[in-house]
Amino acid sequence: MLIELGQMPRNAVVLGLIDALLEYRTLLLSLTT
Repeated sequence: MLIELGQMPRNAVVLGLIDALLEYRTLLLSLTT
């Protein structure tokens, strides 16, 4: 478990941030229209 976390912590964080940003963007677009 620690090895897996050590191998790709950045990828998981970046993917999580991108996913959150995309959801936030779609939410804003749905609210504005």
